[in-house]
Amino acid sequence: MKTGKALLLLVVGLLLPAGTGCRSTAAPPSALSGSSSAVQEAPADNSSVQEAIDVELAFPGYARKAVTFSYDDGCIQDRRLTALFREYGLKATFNLYSACFGESTRIHHGGFELDYSKIAEDEVAALYEGFEVASHTRHHYALRSLDDATVLEEIASDRQALAALTGYAIDGMAYPGGVYDSHVRDLAEQSGVLYARTINETKSTALPEDFYQWHPTAHDSDPALPGIVDRFLTSSGKELRLLYIWGHSFELDKEGGARWNNLQNLCESLAGRSDVWYADNRSICRYVHALRQYEREGINRSDMTLYGFAGENPVSAAPGHRSALKPANRADTAARFVFKRFRTGAYS
Repeated sequence: MKTGKALLLLVVGLLLPAGTGCRSTAAPPSALSGSSSAVQEAPADNSSVQEAIDVELAFPGYARKAVTFSYDDGCIQDRRLTALFREYGLKATFNLYSACFGESTRIHHGGFELDYSKIAEDEVAALYEGFEVASHTRHHYALRSLDDATVLEEIASDRQALAALTGYAIDGMAYPGGVYDSHVRDLAEQSGVLYARTINETKSTALPEDFYQWHPTAHDSDPALPGIVDRFLTSSGKELRLLYIWGHSFELDKEGGARWNNLQNLCESLAGRSDVWYADNRSICRYVHALRQYEREGINRSDMTLYGFAGENPVSAAPGHRSALKPANRADTAARFVFKRFRTGAYS
């Protein structure tokens, strides 16, 4: 199913006055676990339902754009990076491999010799508070070179170790070195994670087709990134857009600090915008999954409210809302999000 545009649904909705939606940032991962809520039954008689209202899909806070960052390896430069993101109110996911906490080492990378030392285990909880911690597997092995059992153990043991440090379930991962194939992708899904990030940069801000092959928009040092960001920020369409930037914090030490300056300028340009949802990878994945499940089943089974616009009016579907009619034909290329509202006032 194409996901770059809004979806087509027939649902019971809650029509809200324009301007009642407040800006929203990503909730802590522990608050975003999926759950089935009590479902409000729709009337059996469809005559009690008003005419459908065409609704354009939105992110939380009625935003149509989202920004997320993803950084790998858990290097000591994450200390400076998390401080930078906090300064600008940005959200990120940090993919850690737990076997090397506290390791002191250097790396030759792209013509530079850099400090590749890792943060200590006892830093994890405080350093990444307010961000998402995800898995980079236990030892950062190239997963295509391993047998199935070892791949699954690499993911499971890392998730377990990181969960013990963070206090919440680890629901995502990034493929070590970006190395994967269709079989490794299937193993990632089998492992129980909700998503797996690649390093295949799309230069696009469309939503992902497959969260187990979640391709980022661009690396933080990509020369094309300023142009991508400018088009993203100035776009005025109604389609949902996601700017996904990835990297390694140790690489920011290249070029005598110029990359840190460039990233700070990028953060400044992205921050504080009312039309942008700032979220970690997990929050975005869960929200989009909730929308897709709603389309398939006609029920909001998540613990999240889903958002949209009926013309200029914000509307939302709370957890447990059931569609008044069956979901519309997904082959319809209009790709709109349609709510139904009871005349009874039950959803006033």
